[in-house]
Amino acid sequence: MRDLVNNVKTAPGWAGATIASNTDTDSTIVIDRQGYDSVAFAVHVGTRTDGSYVLKIRETDNPDGVTGAAEVAKYQSQGTMNASNSVGKVGAALTKRYCTLRITSSGVTTGAVFKGAVALLGNPVVAPVA
Repeated sequence: MRDLVNNVKTAPGWAGATIASNTDTDSTIVIDRQGYDSVAFAVHVGTRTDGSYVLKIRETDNPDGVTGAAEVAKYQSQGTMNASNSVGKVGAALTKRYCTLRITSSGVTTGAVFKGAVALLGNPVVAPVA
């Protein structure tokens, strides 16, 4: 099948959090993209009172998702979340097997509630995806 649903695998990407300070907030969910050439995250933000939030992807060859992890280059990964009750996205064609989502916040005094994220694995080596 050549439609989107048969060429994308979904997985939980982040359980969500309230961000109330200037910080890097990392997902504890590690995405294994074996068999897929690209990944995108769809991130749902609820109430946002202030601050700027940049979505980033970190990649590594280590299954813990942390050891050796580095943010992908900006040209590979672009995304901002600066409106209440919206869904943002960030994606990249990665070179390493494992990845996690990171949200970098700045200008925060009260913050935002992030409800969670879904990882979308695309460009499968074998399709259709079950």
